[in-house]
Amino acid sequence: ERGLSAKDMGRMVLKAPTLLCYNIDTNVRPSVLFLQRELGLSEKETNKVLLAAPTLLGHNSTTSIKPKLDFWREERGMSVKDVGRMVLNAPFLLACNIDMGRMVLKAPTLLCYNIDTNVRPPM
Repeated sequence: ERGLSAKDMGRMVLKAPTLLCYNIDTNVRPSVLFLQRELGLSEKETNKVLLAAPTLLGHNSTTSIKPKLDFWREERGMSVKDVGRMVLNAPFLLACNIDMGRMVLKAPTLLCYNIDTNVRPPM
């Protein structure tokens, strides 16, 4: 229905097995429509975001995602188009808390770090 292949769906489930528990009508469809409406993304762009961050389908659009979009648009003065482009390039930002967004604004190079080699302490 969304233009995703079986292989794409498999990748999403591997990243977020809880997807198998989501209800299409109450979780998935509203989240997809919300992302398209609020970010001005096409179906193909929305699919790209969801392939990269499938857990977004489990976030409540009103209580979890909207405050983050409001932060970028209102507090940071970004346009809908700019926020959409940012989310397309870094979908995980919608899964992070707003404090993480503030940290990224102060030190954008954090987005370039490899967690395994630059951030995680050696074991």
